[in-house]
Amino acid sequence: MISFSVTASSAISPESLCENIFDAGQWSSFRGYGPIPGIARVSKDSSGDSELGTVFHVENLDGSSHDEEVIEYIPGQLIKMHMHNFSAPLDRLASHFTERWDFQHLDNKTVITRSMELHEKNILGGILLRIISVFLKKALKRHTEFIASGS
Repeated sequence: MISFSVTASSAISPESLCENIFDAGQWSSFRGYGPIPGIARVSKDSSGDSELGTVFHVENLDGSSHDEEVIEYIPGQLIKMHMHNFSAPLDRLASHFTERWDFQHLDNKTVITRSMELHEKNILGGILLRIISVFLKKALKRHTEFIASGS
């Protein structure tokens, strides 16, 4: 497993940040970085009144796709997603990713910590995911700062 995290500060409340993350229309603001593709479109399947269990079907600008399922949710504090059903070639390298958003309100600002775990399927996956993680971390840093800015 490969893990990393990025942080950003925001004047936006944790509750509003969570609402924005659950807005599938906002996801195309993820532009990627280097070989990491940006997001083209997202559809959302909700499981009733709770955000828990919500599945986002993601299509990327390069034609690849994956699903992100909300597996833990505490409004204004935490969103944890299970990323899986990767299309080729990532499906040969990774079993799943786990993404976690933590929000902490401090001194009239919100500190956002976005963590990622990449779970490889095999030795080759472990090697290539280490390289991919360098670009993915830069993409997530840029995107987290964009979300924090409220743009």
